[in-house]
Amino acid sequence: MKKLLYIDDDQEQLDLYKMSFAINAPQIDFYTESDPFKSIKRIREIKPDVVLLDLVMSAEMSGIDVLKLIRKQEDIKDILIIAFTNSMLTSVVSELNSLEVTEIWEKIKGTPKSFALKINKILNL
Repeated sequence: MKKLLYIDDDQEQLDLYKMSFAINAPQIDFYTESDPFKSIKRIREIKPDVVLLDLVMSAEMSGIDVLKLIRKQEDIKDILIIAFTNSMLTSVVSELNSLEVTEIWEKIKGTPKSFALKINKILNL
């Protein structure tokens, strides 16, 4: 089975997506992490095939900060990362591209079901 880790500080979002993936992508083991400071450790524990990463989290550590940390870690730097945001500012998109995200998804342009189906395609399921 393929594994996905969704990192977001909004527990309601995590719960909603976990439920949607259970229905729309049952062949994916779906994991969550709500604390951006624990995300690197969680990635190493789970070894996900893809990370869905919210960009707006705590004031102390954003999703972009998490992404920068991931890209600096030799053992996890090549993991597939999907940036999940409502901020499509040119500067944000440019920074995400420089950090080699797999894709950038706008939360408001889809539903939990549509994003689950997109993950299926990315993982060739």
